Order: sequence, then C-alpha cells, then structure tokens
Amino acid sequence: MSVRRLAGVAGVAVLVAALAGCGEGAAQADAGVPYLHDEFGRVVVYHGVNYTGEAKAPPDFTVELSQEDLDRMWDWGVTLVRFLVFWEAIEPTRLAYDEAYLDRVEAQIRRFTALGIDVFVDFHQDLFGRGFNSAGLPRFACTEDLYATYVPRDPWYLNYATPEVSGCFDWFFTHPELQDAFAAAAAVLAARLADDPRVLAYDPMNEPYFGSAGVGEFEPDRLWPFYQRVAASVRAVAPNALMFLEPSAARNLGFATALPAFGTGDVYAPHYYPQTTETGGYDGDPTWVHADIAGLADDAVRLGAPFVLGETGIIHDHDRAADFMRDLMDALDTHFASVTLWDYGRGGGWSLLDADGNEHVTAQAFVRPYAHRIAGAPFAMSYDAATGVFQASWAEAGITAPTEIVLPARLFPQPVVTLGDPRDTYAHDPSAGRLTVTGHADVATHTVTVAPGS
Repeated sequence: MSVRRLAGVAGVAVLVAALAGCGEGAAQADAGVPYLHDEFGRVVVYHGVNYTGEAKAPPDFTVELSQEDLDRMWDWGVTLVRFLVFWEAIEPTRLAYDEAYLDRVEAQIRRFTALGIDVFVDFHQDLFGRGFNSAGLPRFACTEDLYATYVPRDPWYLNYATPEVSGCFDWFFTHPELQDAFAAAAAVLAARLADDPRVLAYDPMNEPYFGSAGVGEFEPDRLWPFYQRVAASVRAVAPNALMFLEPSAARNLGFATALPAFGTGDVYAPHYYPQTTETGGYDGDPTWVHADIAGLADDAVRLGAPFVLGETGIIHDHDRAADFMRDLMDALDTHFASVTLWDYGRGGGWSLLDADGNEHVTAQAFVRPYAHRIAGAPFAMSYDAATGVFQASWAEAGITAPTEIVLPARLFPQPVVTLGDPRDTYAHDPSAGRLTVTGHADVATHTVTVAPGS
C-alpha cells in the first residue's frame, strides 16, 4: 500500500496532542508532529533496514538478494527498506547510463515490493565517490585537479575535511549543470519504478557534506536548491513520489539544521550516530537517547514534515549494544517515528548479521512488535521486552481499514490478545506475523494488549 501525506489532498491529517505521563518504553502522540498516512488515512510507522553497505563496490554495485534474506527480513517485521544506489553506477560516464545496473536494481527493488515491503531509494555517497576511491558520485562530477593531489587519511571520515574532498563538494554544489545531470540520472531510475506504489520515495544524497560553506549558508543556499532540482526531475516521471530529505552531515555532529520549511510530500530523514556509542559502549542511560531523538522530532515539527530516521545503529560488539538498540527503538516509538537501521549486511561491525548469516544481538533487539498502520489518532504504544507485553491505543476516526500490528512469530507463537472493548474485533495471521484490529465506530478509544502466551 502506498503512503502519502494527506496535506494538500483529499482528507484531513489528524495530528494528536501529546499526552502527559509517558513512561519508558511507551509511545504517545506529539503535538504538531506530522505523520505518514496511507491511502485509507491510517498513520504509518515503519521499522526497516538499509540494503546494503555491501553494495558500495564496483563493478556490480549490487549484492545477491536471496530468498533467505527476504524471509529473514519479513520474520524480523521489516516493512521498509532504504535501498542504496550510486550515481556513478547509473552514469559511469557522462550521458551513458548503465542499463545492466539499472536492470539489477529494478529487479531487486521489485522483489522487496512484491513481498509487501515498501522501499525508498537512497542515492548514496561516502567521501563523494569514485575519484577518491569511494562510492557515490562519478568521476566527472568534479575537476581532475582535486583528485590529483588527494592523499587519504585514517580514519576514513577525516577525509571529508581534506581540501580535495571538501573542494569537490563545493564544486558540485556550485555547478548547476552537474546537479541537473544528477537529477536526470535520478529520473532515469524513477521512471522505471514509477508504476510500483510501494516505491515510496527518493533520498537525493546520503549525508551531504557542507564543504567550505558554513552550515547556515550551505543548507538553505546550496543543498535546498539541489533538493528542489532532484524533486522536480523525479516527480516529472513519478508524480506521487515522496522526497526523504536529509540535513547536512553537520546535524549528526550536534549542529542545528538550517533547512527551510518542507513542502507537501517532503519527509525529514536525518541520521543518528551518537559519538559515545561510535567510539565506545553504551552507558545504559536511556535519558539522553530519548532527548536526542526528541531533538530530531523537534526539527520535524519546525520543518512541518514527518520524521523517518534514515540511518542509525551501533557496532554489535560494543558494550550493551542490545540495550542501546532497545532504548533507541523505545525513543522512536515515543514519536511514532519510522526507522531504517544500518545495515543489513554480513560481517561488518555495523552489520546486523555475522559473516555466516547469524543474527548479532543488535538484530535480535531490533525485532519487536509495533503498530504499523493505525486506524485513527495514536494515543500510546509500548513494548516491554522483559515481559513481552505489547500495548497500543488510538482514537476512533471513522477509518474503515483495520489497525495492522506487526507481531513477529518468534516473540508471539501463541499470542494472548485482550481488547479494551468487546465491540472491537481482531484477527491473527501467524504465517504473516500480523494482528489486525477492527474498531467499532461507537468505541471512542481502541486499546489492544498482546502477551506472548505459552
């Protein structure tokens, strides 16, 4: 089912005032935070993954997507995939599009959507791209003079501050003809996928770097016009596409975003990598995690956009990594925010699987129940990992489609379902890992509690 913001189209988006007394692990509605809605008017919450960092390598820029991968994601309760693509792979030389690469990308995306998993396409870059022996933009996107003097530094992220990498970002963002070429390449892919309503959105650039510009200058004066170029090009061929827009990479360093107010169909999609957990373990205090996520939600309020966390995670063998993951998911649920974790891959520190395909503790902590499509104004959502009890409540809104709850079978082999009012009804599909609740129109507040059972 496609997801569209209701603002500007038929229907009214229901925004719920925050309720007091929200405890740890409980989600309650935010005042003024816009939600994603589906075509029935249900509030949509996604739990998903990035697929995949392992694709950042020539010549194929793709990795095998097996049926086992698809089955595992469905078992985890994945409902959204951030699918990585690379401009350099689409257009390795100017005006020469690689149709074989586009075929592979389209085939993999359609396998996700055929299963019922929605997709947003991420035009990924790290350290700009091919001219710096990285993945992202094609070599022709910058001047050869800057490539020629580049000397790599360690660790890798320090290379953003080199005159060469920083200079290439300056070059790209001050040359409109290059931005137009990027937008045209994005439209080539979007045109192939425009008939699939589960291809929701496009993220124009992963972690855009500000170069020599200040953040207050870069985001409104350079990044925002680029986003508008890409959006216009993509929507010319895929009119219903959402745009998942990131702040500059400086936001993850704690700098406030200077992006202007978003328009209809734009979604705020920042990243979140706390410095403390990148360099060490988690201290087990959820207070600061909730505060950080609340800050990103405040950004979304100011921008007037739904909030989807496009990347986040923790290295799997850091101290209390699973606790961090659980606290992070609780914090996101507080705002009914969606997330795509980094990364569905094998063997890397951030990967959710080891080299043999076994789940790391971070993947296990990620698997949890959640209200995916809510037929009304959401009041509360909570999951107690210790007891396995899930609860959700929402206000009646006259929506005929049921509330859909993701109920992973590994956690709820024989769920015990309790409804707050006997006039409401439910149905459980154990093979799909779904619980649907149909609310009676005369019930003002619908409540469901699910325990694991025996």
